[in-house]
Amino acid sequence: MKKKLILLSLLVFVLPLFAFTWPFQHHQSDSKTGHLSTAALVKKNKKAWQKTIKGSDIIDMDGQVDNRGYIAHSMSQLKEANELVIKGTVIELEKMDNPDNMALTKATIKITEVLHGKKSLKGKTIAVALNGGVTTFDKWYAGLPSPKDEDHKVLIKYDEYPIPEIGSQIITGLSKADVSEPSDYMKAIRKNKFNFKKTYVLGMPEFNLWVKKPNEKKFYLNNPLAAKKLVVNPTFDKGINRMTQQFNQK
Repeated sequence: MKKKLILLSLLVFVLPLFAFTWPFQHHQSDSKTGHLSTAALVKKNKKAWQKTIKGSDIIDMDGQVDNRGYIAHSMSQLKEANELVIKGTVIELEKMDNPDNMALTKATIKITEVLHGKKSLKGKTIAVALNGGVTTFDKWYAGLPSPKDEDHKVLIKYDEYPIPEIGSQIITGLSKADVSEPSDYMKAIRKNKFNFKKTYVLGMPEFNLWVKKPNEKKFYLNNPLAAKKLVVNPTFDKGINRMTQQFNQK
């Protein structure tokens, strides 16, 4: 009888202990085989992107292309003009299969804060197609005499729309991509099989995209030539500068 009591006592203590420790051990196993941390992913994707652009001839382009919406010069206008206003981190850049005379880059952004719009998107990743990127001479100069070997790789850079580097934080307005839109821009997105449930379009990136590079302390307007253009419109210039200050105060 005493032996049975001792055995039952042991089971009472051992079974709860087993029930407690098994999920914990299982969780530890998952953590080792799960997704990379954002920092590790950024590091990995930086190397991949450098490999992608390595050996490309650089072509600098004046002006801006495919601006959408209007220039918001207050936070209320930025919210009104866009479905979302977010703070996020660029975690990946990928070469796209670009059509003739176009260069786009797929950017994956992890949302760290939703300033306006669907709050459940915090922590999620979305995709956008940025102007500029890697293509070839024959595609970029389609219909014109190509100055080099047809399949030679080129990196197109827009002076007023630098592609934010991987690991940079951004603040910008976004709207859901319209799958039915007939523009060449949207045709390129469809051709590259973007997931439209997670695909968004930047609203007026020339004047409403703020960037903070890794190891920098402050956000700044992504367009280095914006100040020169805004000189003719002091109201816009003052308003956008005020927004920049607000983002850095927060």
